[in-house]
Amino acid sequence: MKQPKWLKLMLLIVILSFSLTGCWSSRELSEAAFLAGAAITKEDDEYKIIFQVLQPTQIKNETPEAFVMISSTGPTIPEAIRRLIKGLKRRLYLTHTRVLVVDSKVAKEEGFFPLLDYGYREQQFRLTSYLYIADDPDGILGQQSPLDPMTAFGLSTGTDTIKQDLSEMAAVNLKDFAEMALGPTGDSYVTILKMHTEEKPAMTHVDIDGTALLKDGKFVKSITDPTVTRGLLRFHNEVPDGIISVKVDHGNASIDVLKSSTKISPRIQNGKLTVDIQVQEKADIADWESNKTLDEKMLKKLENNYARTIKREMKKALEIMRQDPVTDVSQIGVEVYRQLPHYWQQVHHDWDEQFKNLEVNIQVQTQLQNMGLIQHRNRPKPKKNDVKLLP
Repeated sequence: MKQPKWLKLMLLIVILSFSLTGCWSSRELSEAAFLAGAAITKEDDEYKIIFQVLQPTQIKNETPEAFVMISSTGPTIPEAIRRLIKGLKRRLYLTHTRVLVVDSKVAKEEGFFPLLDYGYREQQFRLTSYLYIADDPDGILGQQSPLDPMTAFGLSTGTDTIKQDLSEMAAVNLKDFAEMALGPTGDSYVTILKMHTEEKPAMTHVDIDGTALLKDGKFVKSITDPTVTRGLLRFHNEVPDGIISVKVDHGNASIDVLKSSTKISPRIQNGKLTVDIQVQEKADIADWESNKTLDEKMLKKLENNYARTIKREMKKALEIMRQDPVTDVSQIGVEVYRQLPHYWQQVHHDWDEQFKNLEVNIQVQTQLQNMGLIQHRNRPKPKKNDVKLLP
């Protein structure tokens, strides 16, 4: 018997209606509290958590009211976070947390492991959240960015930009930190932040204050020179771009890095460990401030000075790592673990001493590809008769 068309249509409507059901676990916006950034410190032997909470209705207006700061204390990190509910009267959502700022004093005394344990276990936390150290973490988080109403978002996007365009900042997220701290050497690094105040005009903003070196999760020493931080990043193949100042005859030249690669090769020679590091960089000339003609001879000299600058930055970073307490964040220990696993089993218990006395050979090859759009290779000198003094 042939089924009527209306019966087929009704059956189709019933079947399709199952795909139109709403979300069973949905929450109203007015019932949720979205956390953009967090700061961790200690107060009276209890952990103090400061959160930057989004106000979705105000974000589009880009006003200071786009976020509110709220804090809570507790004997443990999870308990301090849950106590925030009493003040917010809303369910907490941690998935939007972009940055985590840790008190430098707590990082020195207790280390990062007890502070971050909950972050790695809780499924809401993003492993892409950036990690920082600061003397005044709640002040850092509460300071509004000049161009972004949300400090947490401004810090996050700013870190991405500085990492790509300057290569003078150790951009470390939770995933990166775990890979280093739980790796063969157990040493790691994170960025140090500080409050910077301009006198004229009066303005306060967040600035980079160096790179913190951590041993077993504890803050033990720092790198304050940004060029040395760049040297450290070269060991990790993390110099995608940046401007490098190179001294030349009677002036300076600015080199715009295009591509950089580093290869670390450990080897056993006569029963002794030796590490060869090969760095290759390609760059353009961004600025030429010398009055010398930029001919082939001068170009070769500039390339050699460029290579020496890279080698000097890496050696300085290596020197700081080898100072007590030793912190091998150079990837050398990791590469020995990967490439010479049997040898690593013999020396890993005494790796700090091995690392201090290790023979490291750094070879740098540089290539300057382009001089930019300028047609002249040097700035023409004015003739004496052409110089006119103003009355």
